[in-house]
Amino acid sequence: MDGPRVERRLVRTPEGYVHLRATPGDGPDLLLLHQVPASGRLWLPVMRELARLPCVAPDMLNLGESDATSRPLSLSEHAGLLWEAVQEARPGPKVVVGHHTGAALAAVMAAEHPDSVVGLGLVGYPAYFDWRTKLFKYERLNPVPATPEGVADVWRFMARAFTEGADPDLVFDAFADRVRAGRVWYEGYVALWNTDLRSVLAGARSPGRPTAVVAPDGDALSALADEVGHVLDAPVTRIPGGTFVLTEDPAALAAVVRDLWRSL
Repeated sequence: MDGPRVERRLVRTPEGYVHLRATPGDGPDLLLLHQVPASGRLWLPVMRELARLPCVAPDMLNLGESDATSRPLSLSEHAGLLWEAVQEARPGPKVVVGHHTGAALAAVMAAEHPDSVVGLGLVGYPAYFDWRTKLFKYERLNPVPATPEGVADVWRFMARAFTEGADPDLVFDAFADRVRAGRVWYEGYVALWNTDLRSVLAGARSPGRPTAVVAPDGDALSALADEVGHVLDAPVTRIPGGTFVLTEDPAALAAVVRDLWRSL
Protein backbone atom coordinates (compact mmCIF):
# COMPACT_ATOMS: atom_id res chain seq x y z
CA MET A 1 0.00 0.00 0.00
CA ASP A 2 1.20 3.45 -0.90
CA GLY A 3 1.47 5.80 2.02
CA PRO A 4 3.18 8.85 3.42
CA ARG A 5 6.94 9.27 3.34
CA VAL A 6 8.36 7.77 6.53
CA GLU A 7 11.51 9.46 7.79
CA ARG A 8 13.84 7.86 10.33
CA ARG A 9 16.00 9.54 12.91
CA LEU A 10 18.22 8.79 15.90
CA VAL A 11 18.04 11.11 18.91
CA ARG A 12 20.64 10.96 21.67
CA THR A 13 19.50 10.57 25.29
CA PRO A 14 21.45 9.97 28.53
CA GLU A 15 20.76 6.24 28.07
CA GLY A 16 21.61 5.94 24.40
CA TYR A 17 20.05 6.73 21.05
CA VAL A 18 16.30 6.50 20.49
CA HIS A 19 15.26 5.50 16.99
CA LEU A 20 12.02 6.93 15.64
CA ARG A 21 9.90 6.87 12.51
CA ALA A 22 8.00 10.00 11.52
CA THR A 23 5.66 11.23 8.81
CA PRO A 24 5.02 14.85 7.83
CA GLY A 25 1.81 16.80 8.30
CA ASP A 26 0.22 19.85 9.85
CA GLY A 27 -1.12 20.11 13.39
CA PRO A 28 -0.22 18.31 16.62
CA ASP A 29 1.86 15.16 16.19
CA LEU A 30 0.36 11.76 16.88
CA LEU A 31 2.88 10.09 19.19
CA LEU A 32 2.42 6.33 18.74
CA LEU A 33 3.83 4.02 21.43
CA HIS A 34 4.26 0.28 20.91
CA GLN A 35 3.84 -2.78 23.10
CA VAL A 36 6.79 -4.82 24.37
CA PRO A 37 8.90 -6.59 23.30
CA ALA A 38 8.30 -5.02 19.90
CA SER A 39 9.12 -1.76 18.12
CA GLY A 40 7.56 1.26 16.48
CA ARG A 41 7.57 -0.72 13.25
CA LEU A 42 4.26 -2.23 14.37
CA TRP A 43 2.63 1.17 13.91
CA LEU A 44 3.58 1.47 10.21
CA PRO A 45 0.28 0.02 8.86
CA VAL A 46 -1.68 2.48 11.02
CA MET A 47 0.57 5.34 9.90
CA ARG A 48 -0.21 4.48 6.28
CA GLU A 49 -3.92 4.65 7.08
CA LEU A 50 -3.35 8.03 8.73
CA ALA A 51 -1.84 9.58 5.61
CA ARG A 52 -1.48 13.36 5.85
CA LEU A 53 -1.59 13.32 9.64
CA PRO A 54 1.79 13.90 11.35
CA CYS A 55 2.94 10.79 13.21
CA VAL A 56 5.96 9.86 15.33
CA ALA A 57 6.59 6.24 16.36
CA PRO A 58 9.72 5.75 18.50
CA ASP A 59 11.34 2.46 19.48
CA MET A 60 11.48 2.08 23.25
CA LEU A 61 15.04 1.85 24.55
CA ASN A 62 16.31 -1.77 24.57
CA LEU A 63 13.98 -2.58 21.65
CA GLY A 64 13.89 -2.17 17.89
CA GLU A 65 16.65 0.07 16.57
CA SER A 66 17.05 2.00 19.83
CA ASP A 67 20.10 1.45 22.06
CA ALA A 68 20.30 -0.81 25.08
CA THR A 69 20.33 1.00 28.41
CA SER A 70 23.12 0.87 30.98
CA ARG A 71 20.72 -0.39 33.68
CA PRO A 72 17.09 -1.41 34.11
CA LEU A 73 14.82 1.63 33.92
CA SER A 74 11.48 2.32 35.55
CA LEU A 75 8.42 2.90 33.42
CA SER A 76 8.55 6.59 34.32
CA GLU A 77 12.20 6.78 33.21
CA HIS A 78 11.38 5.09 29.91
CA ALA A 79 8.51 7.51 29.35
CA GLY A 80 10.67 10.50 30.22
CA LEU A 81 13.48 9.55 27.84
CA LEU A 82 11.08 8.83 24.98
CA TRP A 83 9.27 12.11 25.57
CA GLU A 84 12.50 14.12 25.57
CA ALA A 85 13.73 12.41 22.41
CA VAL A 86 10.49 12.96 20.53
CA GLN A 87 10.22 16.58 21.66
CA GLU A 88 13.77 17.23 20.48
CA ALA A 89 12.97 15.78 17.08
CA ARG A 90 9.45 17.18 16.76
CA PRO A 91 8.71 19.86 19.38
CA GLY A 92 5.13 20.83 20.13
CA PRO A 93 1.88 19.43 21.55
CA LYS A 94 1.16 15.74 21.14
CA VAL A 95 -1.81 13.43 20.83
CA VAL A 96 -0.35 10.36 22.54
CA VAL A 97 -1.69 6.92 21.62
CA GLY A 98 -0.27 3.77 23.20
CA HIS A 99 -0.84 0.04 22.79
CA HIS A 100 -0.49 -2.33 25.79
CA THR A 101 2.74 -1.29 27.58
CA GLY A 102 2.73 1.68 25.22
CA ALA A 103 -0.65 2.63 26.71
CA ALA A 104 0.93 2.72 30.17
CA LEU A 105 3.76 4.89 28.80
CA ALA A 106 1.14 7.17 27.24
CA ALA A 107 -0.67 7.51 30.57
CA VAL A 108 2.60 8.42 32.31
CA MET A 109 3.28 11.10 29.69
CA ALA A 110 -0.25 12.47 30.02
CA ALA A 111 0.12 12.72 33.80
CA GLU A 112 3.59 14.30 33.67
CA HIS A 113 2.98 16.69 30.74
CA PRO A 114 -0.68 17.72 31.06
CA ASP A 115 -0.27 20.92 29.06
CA SER A 116 1.58 19.28 26.16
CA VAL A 117 -0.47 16.08 25.85
CA VAL A 118 -3.58 17.47 24.18
CA GLY A 119 -5.19 14.12 23.39
CA LEU A 120 -4.85 10.59 24.81
CA GLY A 121 -5.63 7.19 23.31
CA LEU A 122 -5.18 3.93 25.22
CA VAL A 123 -5.42 0.65 23.31
CA GLY A 124 -5.47 -2.32 25.68
CA TYR A 125 -4.29 -0.54 28.82
CA PRO A 126 -2.87 -3.28 31.15
CA ALA A 127 -5.21 -2.56 34.06
CA TYR A 128 -4.00 -5.43 36.24
CA PHE A 129 -4.11 -3.77 39.63
CA ASP A 130 -3.99 -6.66 42.14
CA TRP A 131 -0.76 -8.22 43.39
CA ARG A 132 -1.82 -11.81 42.59
CA THR A 133 -2.13 -11.07 38.91
CA LYS A 134 1.19 -9.25 38.91
CA LEU A 135 2.84 -12.22 40.66
CA PHE A 136 1.51 -14.51 37.92
CA LYS A 137 2.89 -12.14 35.29
CA TYR A 138 6.31 -12.03 36.97
CA GLU A 139 6.51 -15.84 37.03
CA ARG A 140 6.32 -15.90 33.23
CA LEU A 141 9.33 -13.61 32.74
CA ASN A 142 12.17 -16.02 32.00
CA PRO A 143 15.24 -15.59 29.79
CA VAL A 144 15.07 -17.24 26.39
CA PRO A 145 17.40 -20.27 26.32
CA ALA A 146 20.27 -19.67 23.88
CA THR A 147 19.41 -22.83 21.95
CA PRO A 148 17.61 -23.65 18.69
CA GLU A 149 14.66 -24.90 20.74
CA GLY A 150 14.58 -21.65 22.70
CA VAL A 151 14.31 -19.66 19.48
CA ALA A 152 11.70 -22.11 18.15
CA ASP A 153 9.63 -21.53 21.30
CA VAL A 154 9.67 -17.79 20.56
CA TRP A 155 8.39 -18.48 17.06
CA ARG A 156 5.60 -20.73 18.32
CA PHE A 157 4.56 -18.13 20.89
CA MET A 158 4.42 -15.36 18.29
CA ALA A 159 2.53 -17.48 15.78
CA ARG A 160 -0.15 -18.26 18.39
CA ALA A 161 -0.55 -14.55 19.19
CA PHE A 162 -1.76 -13.79 15.65
CA THR A 163 -5.14 -14.73 14.28
CA GLU A 164 -5.43 -17.76 12.03
CA GLY A 165 -4.41 -16.95 8.49
CA ALA A 166 -2.39 -13.87 9.42
CA ASP A 167 0.06 -12.51 6.86
CA PRO A 168 3.29 -14.50 7.44
CA ASP A 169 5.36 -11.36 6.86
CA LEU A 170 3.66 -9.70 9.85
CA VAL A 171 4.39 -12.73 12.02
CA PHE A 172 8.05 -12.71 10.94
CA ASP A 173 8.36 -9.00 11.71
CA ALA A 174 6.98 -9.49 15.23
CA PHE A 175 9.22 -12.54 15.71
CA ALA A 176 12.27 -10.54 14.60
CA ASP A 177 11.45 -7.77 17.08
CA ARG A 178 11.19 -10.27 19.92
CA VAL A 179 14.43 -12.04 19.02
CA ARG A 180 16.22 -8.70 18.67
CA ALA A 181 15.18 -7.88 22.25
CA GLY A 182 17.60 -10.61 23.35
CA ARG A 183 17.48 -13.24 26.06
CA VAL A 184 16.26 -10.77 28.67
CA TRP A 185 13.34 -9.73 26.48
CA TYR A 186 11.14 -8.92 29.45
CA GLU A 187 12.87 -5.79 30.81
CA GLY A 188 9.96 -3.63 29.67
CA TYR A 189 7.50 -5.90 31.44
CA VAL A 190 9.48 -5.64 34.68
CA ALA A 191 9.24 -1.86 34.43
CA LEU A 192 5.50 -2.20 33.77
CA TRP A 193 4.67 -4.55 36.65
CA ASN A 194 6.79 -2.53 39.08
CA THR A 195 4.48 0.43 38.46
CA ASP A 196 1.30 1.38 40.30
CA LEU A 197 -0.81 1.24 37.17
CA ARG A 198 -3.99 2.42 38.89
CA SER A 199 -2.28 5.59 40.14
CA VAL A 200 -0.75 6.21 36.72
CA LEU A 201 -4.17 5.91 35.11
CA ALA A 202 -5.81 8.19 37.66
CA GLY A 203 -3.05 10.75 37.12
CA ALA A 204 -3.75 10.74 33.38
CA ARG A 205 -7.36 11.81 33.85
CA SER A 206 -7.89 15.35 32.63
CA PRO A 207 -11.40 16.79 32.17
CA GLY A 208 -11.62 18.48 28.82
CA ARG A 209 -8.79 16.52 27.19
CA PRO A 210 -10.07 14.34 24.33
CA THR A 211 -9.53 10.75 25.48
CA ALA A 212 -10.26 7.41 23.80
CA VAL A 213 -10.17 3.95 25.38
CA VAL A 214 -9.96 1.38 22.59
CA ALA A 215 -10.86 -2.30 23.03
CA PRO A 216 -10.10 -4.71 20.16
CA ASP A 217 -12.60 -7.55 20.44
CA GLY A 218 -10.01 -10.33 20.29
CA ASP A 219 -7.55 -8.82 22.79
CA ALA A 220 -7.61 -10.27 26.31
CA LEU A 221 -6.86 -6.83 27.76
CA SER A 222 -10.16 -5.55 26.37
CA ALA A 223 -11.92 -7.26 29.28
CA LEU A 224 -10.42 -4.49 31.43
CA ALA A 225 -11.46 -1.60 29.18
CA ASP A 226 -14.61 -0.65 31.07
CA GLU A 227 -12.63 -0.13 34.27
CA VAL A 228 -10.09 1.96 32.37
CA GLY A 229 -12.88 4.06 30.91
CA HIS A 230 -14.40 4.50 34.37
CA VAL A 231 -11.14 5.76 35.89
CA LEU A 232 -10.60 8.18 33.01
CA ASP A 233 -14.29 9.08 32.65
CA ALA A 234 -13.89 8.31 28.96
CA PRO A 235 -15.95 6.29 26.49
CA VAL A 236 -14.84 2.83 25.39
CA THR A 237 -14.71 2.17 21.66
CA ARG A 238 -14.79 -1.49 20.63
CA ILE A 239 -13.23 -2.43 17.31
CA PRO A 240 -12.30 -5.65 15.49
CA GLY A 241 -8.82 -6.99 16.10
CA GLY A 242 -6.66 -8.96 18.47
CA THR A 243 -3.31 -8.70 20.23
CA PHE A 244 -1.66 -7.42 17.05
CA VAL A 245 -4.46 -5.09 15.96
CA LEU A 246 -1.87 -2.54 14.78
CA THR A 247 -0.78 -4.80 11.95
CA GLU A 248 -3.78 -7.09 11.41
CA ASP A 249 -6.63 -4.55 11.57
CA PRO A 250 -5.03 -1.13 11.14
CA ALA A 251 -7.95 0.57 9.40
CA ALA A 252 -10.39 0.25 12.30
CA LEU A 253 -7.82 1.51 14.80
CA ALA A 254 -6.72 4.33 12.50
CA ALA A 255 -10.33 5.51 12.24
CA VAL A 256 -10.54 5.89 16.03
CA VAL A 257 -7.16 7.65 16.18
CA ARG A 258 -8.17 9.98 13.35
CA ASP A 259 -11.40 10.90 15.14
CA LEU A 260 -9.44 11.57 18.34
CA TRP A 261 -7.04 13.88 16.50
CA ARG A 262 -9.89 15.71 14.76
CA SER A 263 -11.70 16.26 18.06
CA LEU A 264 -9.05 18.72 19.28
